Amino acid sequence: QKLAGALLPALTPSRLLHVAKTAAAATLAWYAGHLVPGEANAYAYYAPLGALVASVPTVAGSVRSSVQVVVGVLLGVLASGALVTLGTPVALAVPVAVGVGTLLAGIPVFGAGRDYIPIAALFVFVVGGANPDGFSIGYVVQMAVGAAIGVGLNLIVPPATGRKQAMQATSALKATIADTIQRATELPAGDAPEDDLKAWRSSLIRLDGELADAKTLVAEVQENLRGNARGLRTKFDSSSVQAELDSLSRITRHIAELQEPFLEVSWSEAKSESGRALQAAGEQLGQLLRAWDQTDDDLRARLTAASSALDDLQRLEFEDHTGWDPPAQRRSVTIYALRKIVAEIEYRVESQKSTASTG
Repeated sequence: QKLAGALLPALTPSRLLHVAKTAAAATLAWYAGHLVPGEANAYAYYAPLGALVASVPTVAGSVRSSVQVVVGVLLGVLASGALVTLGTPVALAVPVAVGVGTLLAGIPVFGAGRDYIPIAALFVFVVGGANPDGFSIGYVVQMAVGAAIGVGLNLIVPPATGRKQAMQATSALKATIADTIQRATELPAGDAPEDDLKAWRSSLIRLDGELADAKTLVAEVQENLRGNARGLRTKFDSSSVQAELDSLSRITRHIAELQEPFLEVSWSEAKSESGRALQAAGEQLGQLLRAWDQTDDDLRARLTAASSALDDLQRLEFEDHTGWDPPAQRRSVTIYALRKIVAEIEYRVESQKSTASTG
């Protein structure tokens, strides 16, 4: 079962499509490499390597990786070529070429091509042997041919955007946030508040994990859409989704603020009416988060209901209260954190409406 779980990510439809395209690109590059005229024809086996370099899941990544690797190979063979031209003995040329290549590999701008700089520099002497010039030309040309085929295949058969998975993860995150808030507001009524609090803190860790996963999936969609023909028919407002994720991040931080008021079970010291009002407010907030993706009318009604529930909670909590004792202060932190969550959702919804009306 563990083995099946470990293999499952490699067997998704998008991954299998990538596998098929990589195999096809390497095969096409092998045959195309043998069609290259001149001395470069003898090094056709480097064309499939160029295709592998270009076979990354995204179109933009494919282009970027291809350019960086070809540039890296070119720099490596140029470094060795300069030493060959100067007549440097092989015993000295090899360490110098590899050292220079490794030094250049430390420059981040070369990206995926960094590791190829010292490798190409070494190959000029190890593989090129008596014909370093012919090898250098063949190596660069065949890598470029293979990379071009890999990029071309990625353009013709673009990868899936992953939009559906990203939107599902975002919706699931909202549902998890709703459940976490409701559990928090039910804590004071529990028979074992310390155990409940420990379990709730564990749920906060899981919430952080879901938030990180959603951010990763959205970032992948943004990368996948660059240069991807599927993007022309994929409805995905990148800036709006990113802004929504930022709001969810802030809401998650506000939820974390609920921990402190419960550390000394301050709500257990409140009036029973306040405890029930707290649960009611948590339920309304949960419904609001679940309605985030619904129609404007439903969402507006949920926003009003959540705000009203918090008004009731605040009125019950402070109508007979004249001092600022520590438990009351901690309870005020709870109410303020919940209000910030409602305000964040309202702000995001209004911003989306404003963007839609001007778009």
